[in-house]
Amino acid sequence: MEFQNRNSIINVIDYKQLVKRKEGQYENTHGRLRTRSKERIQRKFREHEWNLQSMSAEWDTILSELEAERIFN
Repeated sequence: MEFQNRNSIINVIDYKQLVKRKEGQYENTHGRLRTRSKERIQRKFREHEWNLQSMSAEWDTILSELEAERIFN
């Protein structure tokens, strides 16, 4: 009987260690995902920023051409 109780205690300890290990793995995975999400968001932001700057430059060119046309006509 004592041997069974000792095995039960060992199983509980093993289970607690397993749970802690799984929690640690979850935290590591969660941290990596958070980092990846942040990187993805930053990359998208840079892309949008570049697109806005490109559009702005295009509109400046178009406006300059229209003003030049208006002045010469």
